[in-house]
Amino acid sequence: MEGCVLDDPRPENEPAVLVFEGGIPGFGAHRQFLLADLTDEGTFQELVCVDEPGLALVVASPWWFFPEYRPDLPEQDRAELAIGSPVDAAVFCAVVVDDDQLMMNLRAPFVVHASTHRARQVILDEDQPMRAPVLTAT
Repeated sequence: MEGCVLDDPRPENEPAVLVFEGGIPGFGAHRQFLLADLTDEGTFQELVCVDEPGLALVVASPWWFFPEYRPDLPEQDRAELAIGSPVDAAVFCAVVVDDDQLMMNLRAPFVVHASTHRARQVILDEDQPMRAPVLTAT
């Protein structure tokens, strides 16, 4: 029997809608978001509200800047997102500018199930900084 090649059923270049069933703090009742690249290499992305595109947040994969980052997701969050192993999850963190310095929130990453696109912002129990310096804004 030959192998089975699965194809993405979405039209070419159409991004997946991430569904935050519990919402995101500060974003009201909005539940559906898209990720859009802000840089050619994809280092920084924008988490954009589907219903209100002016409502957005800059995010990035923490491993671009903190290769040693190893978040331990609480069991309840893993169960609610049906994450059985690390390959099931995509993780990104909010990035803000504070006094001309880019800062990343490593304490409360956004976790997305890679295939279902269900997502949530997870508050980690471990000692991770809420404002870890990334690089100097120019």
